Amino acid sequence: MKHIFLFLFFLSTKLCLAQNSKLDFIGHWTFNDGYVDYTLDIGKPVNGKYPCIMDAEGIQASYQIKCSAILKENTLNIYYINVLEGTLLNEKRIDKSKPILNLTAKGSKIVSYWKQIYNNLNTNGEGEVTFKKASQ
Repeated sequence: MKHIFLFLFFLSTKLCLAQNSKLDFIGHWTFNDGYVDYTLDIGKPVNGKYPCIMDAEGIQASYQIKCSAILKENTLNIYYINVLEGTLLNEKRIDKSKPILNLTAKGSKIVSYWKQIYNNLNTNGEGEVTFKKASQ
């Protein structure tokens, strides 16, 4: 009985790791809302954190921000660090202890949950496919 339990535990752990290894957030992501082009470049994790840069260019938006992201289960939580270029209008209202954006795997799609910067989505609370990963 003990061996069966250990085997099932090992199998379930291996399946969870295999499922999470398919979540590859590293790379170049893009989103256009009709007014602004957003890009998000996510690097390989360093000490458990993914370095990232978000750019916004368009009507009343021109900035580049430095971010850091943490992967928890099937969600990449992206946190604001600072502005690298341009002006982020609501920078002073950003709570650095909370994510500005979450990317969550739902089936074969990555759903975006904007938290503090972009508030124009009607379904913001429910998530929407906005950022799409550029083909490699």
